[in-house]
Amino acid sequence: MKILFLMVRRIEEWTLFIAVMTALLGLFVSVVLRYCFHITFAGADELVRNTIILTTFIGLSAAIRKDRLIRVDAMAQLFPGLRFILTLISQGAVMLFAGLLIRFGMELVIMMHQTGQNTIIWNMPLWILYAILPVSGVLMAIRTAEELWKLLCQRPNSPDREREAP
Repeated sequence: MKILFLMVRRIEEWTLFIAVMTALLGLFVSVVLRYCFHITFAGADELVRNTIILTTFIGLSAAIRKDRLIRVDAMAQLFPGLRFILTLISQGAVMLFAGLLIRFGMELVIMMHQTGQNTIIWNMPLWILYAILPVSGVLMAIRTAEELWKLLCQRPNSPDREREAP
């Protein structure tokens, strides 16, 4: 299990790093070409837009790992005894969202593949871009399963839990 979680972590980190660096490089080249050589690089806009989509959906998995998802914890603060149950409900909602992302993402990928639609500037098949949806859902499900495992198998204040906190 730890090997799977480590592999997913490496995939997240490297994908996010490479995506952001690619977008920065593309924008830099676009600015240099525009202001120094008066040449327009139209593909930079599409590159940045696609990179933002990629980093957003891969970042969901990283946010779960770092326990940085947005949540309302007023109930848990008012009723500390319900914290465990509310956390289970929250993790269940994330798992449900991951499942929906996988299901409907796959439907979109199949539809885009069947219709043969492409992006305007790069002429890249849209199914490749839409494939980030089910991939993100799988990564989210893995991360949520990891968090549920920690929640159910470890004491809330165990040294392992504190050590892994960001």
